[in-house]
Amino acid sequence: MARRCGRDGRPAPDALPVEAIQQRLESLVFLVLSMRRSVEAAAEALAWFPAARVEGLYREVEGVCRTSLDLAGHFCVHAPEVLRHLPDEAIHPWVLELLEVYDQKGTQGCIRFMQQVEAQALTLRERQGGVRLADLSQVLDAFTTGLAGRHLRLEAGQDAGQAVYTDTETLFLPAALSRFDTREDNFRLYKCIIARLWAQTWFGTWREPAAERLTRFADPLRELALFQSLEGLRLDARIAEELPGLSREMERLGARPGLPPAWEPAAQRVREPEADAARSWALAEELAQSGILPLEPLCYQGALYPDRVAAVMAARAARERDQFAQA
Repeated sequence: MARRCGRDGRPAPDALPVEAIQQRLESLVFLVLSMRRSVEAAAEALAWFPAARVEGLYREVEGVCRTSLDLAGHFCVHAPEVLRHLPDEAIHPWVLELLEVYDQKGTQGCIRFMQQVEAQALTLRERQGGVRLADLSQVLDAFTTGLAGRHLRLEAGQDAGQAVYTDTETLFLPAALSRFDTREDNFRLYKCIIARLWAQTWFGTWREPAAERLTRFADPLRELALFQSLEGLRLDARIAEELPGLSREMERLGARPGLPPAWEPAAQRVREPEADAARSWALAEELAQSGILPLEPLCYQGALYPDRVAAVMAARAARERDQFAQA
């Protein structure tokens, strides 16, 4: 609930009590409530949102009630997802569209419409503030070359679940970004993603044979996740030293609410100037033995694929041997 409805894992400072929200919703749609249809879960979720947003939602529910109490009851159930995904200025037009769906397809059509609110919000963000890699490729290619001092290819990841990673020769990026409301912030997010992937090659994330190391652990996926959390802290510290302006953008877009206390000693060690990937691996093993969980990923963090990196590095080494032999 904290991740889905809170901001930085916390309820809004002026959030309304659950009981008050539940009573207000029940007063609006009590005629259609039953043992099988309750607004209790919706009230618990709405108690994480700012009071002004919830008050605005009451007005929308009242408007839907004038058309159909049954539809208003379903709307209350879906209300937390509506607030979660839609900005305030988009909610009233969305409700008007919902009522048009009701006129054409009835209650069942409206339920399907409400279940699609996340996809509808994504389309809205893409239309208003989204950016596409294809449109920014020249600018981002120049930015990447400026960072790396050599050419690193930029490609759109084909698989949505594996869109952001590097194999040390290519940076695989999302084909489009619409996480933030403005095109400027989404463009900056591209730059932050590129910087983190570039930092893996520049600051030695892959100097340690990761694929080989992972074979030693009983739970390699968990070990890799812990290593990635530690490397993220280390790389962000190195970026802050060398590129402070870019580091400030990364902190603004991907601000972390604060490290868990159990993470503080390890974080301090990987942020030291002499820290390297070997230290991150050693600390990952210590954290795994202590039962500590990986950190939540930040918005500019990609994935790690040691097998793909190993294959590319092996092919590059073979090419360099052939070139040396020819010379």
